[in-house]
Amino acid sequence: MKSEWLKVNKENIVAATAPVADSLSRLNKGGNTLEVVLEKPESMNLLGLILKMILERNLKQGMMADLVRNTKGALRIGAGPMKATLKFEGERVVVARDWIEPARAKVAASLDTFLGIGLGKNPVVPLFLGKIQLGGNLLWLLKLMPVFQVK
Repeated sequence: MKSEWLKVNKENIVAATAPVADSLSRLNKGGNTLEVVLEKPESMNLLGLILKMILERNLKQGMMADLVRNTKGALRIGAGPMKATLKFEGERVVVARDWIEPARAKVAASLDTFLGIGLGKNPVVPLFLGKIQLGGNLLWLLKLMPVFQVK
C-alpha cells in the first residue's frame, strides 16, 4: 500500500510542474506586463494618451498587472471636454477616444482634478464638493483606482 502512494510517474511530475513552468515562461517573456493599445492612435486625444502612458508604466508591476488581467469591462472617463473609454479585455487594455456603451463604470471630472488624484491627493474632498461624477459599479472602480496612481 505504501509503495503505491510513493509511486511517481512522468505524468504526475508534468502535471505538477506545468503551472510553474508557465509562470516562468511568462516572466521570461515579460509576461507580467499587459498590452495597452490605442484604438485609433492618429486621432487620440490628450486624455487617451495620458491614460495609456500611466497604464503602461503601472502595469509593468506584477501586482497591478494581475489586478487588471482578471478584469473585464469598459470604464468611461471624461476630463473636461475630452472623453475616453478603457476596455479591459484580460490580456490587454484598449484605449478608445470616445465613450462606448455599455460601460461597467463611469467617472468624470476636470483634467486638473484627475491629475491631482493621480498624483496622490485624496479623492474624497473633490467627490464631496461635486467635482467628480461617478456612475455604474463603484466597487469595480475602487478596485481599479491604484492602477491610475502616478506616485
